[in-house]
Amino acid sequence: MADNKNYTHVFFDLYGTLLDIATDEESDATWEVLRKFLAENGAEYEDVKELKIFWDKAESKLINAQGFNKEESEYDIAKLYKEAFANKGIQSDDKLAAEAARVFRDASRKFMNLYPGTVEMLRKVKDSGRQIVLLSNAQTLFTVPEIEAVGLDKEFEHIFISSEFGWKKPSAKFYDYAAEKLGCDKNSVLMVGNDPVCDIDGAKNAGIDAFYFLTGVSPQNSPEVHPDAVVSCAGADYDELLKYLQID
Repeated sequence: MADNKNYTHVFFDLYGTLLDIATDEESDATWEVLRKFLAENGAEYEDVKELKIFWDKAESKLINAQGFNKEESEYDIAKLYKEAFANKGIQSDDKLAAEAARVFRDASRKFMNLYPGTVEMLRKVKDSGRQIVLLSNAQTLFTVPEIEAVGLDKEFEHIFISSEFGWKKPSAKFYDYAAEKLGCDKNSVLMVGNDPVCDIDGAKNAGIDAFYFLTGVSPQNSPEVHPDAVVSCAGADYDELLKYLQID
């Protein structure tokens, strides 16, 4: 384990680590909002059932076409929104696809709030001389607007989102890519996250220390204590993180 005084970079997960969020992307009500948006822009699906059937087929085709590794690969969801338009004879551009993605995401989202003290904690870590980095399994089309909505876009010095890279946590390739781009020694990186597999196991496999938060957004049946984490906390305990980093 690296001496906690020597971390030069702190990688943060987003959802469930900094941002408390709940979504329902399976409900017919959510899909009906997307169906209406598509229809308003010329792509008319008879009902939610037709749209879901098409979506599942298009997603499977996309996954199979690029030799997808479900656990570690990531695709850009913009391609599926463009396919949804094209299936009904409508040629869409990046802007329209992005708008469709945001409409669906907004419809699916039940709530979204920063955990108490998020911004203050990030600024203290930054003021300690360390670089704070976002490393998120997410889709740029809706994640960037959500980061902006809660004001985190101005806090990070670097942002890495899996849909732009093609790999996601727990793949060591995603961690390696970020470290290489930043020019930092992985022994001097601390990963902070709430997912025992993606954030803690993934960081370990990449040779990076990890700090574990068990939050309400952590996957079901996540352990209270992760044996490979430098510290495990119940909830997004920023005070404990700052204490570990020896920041007053």
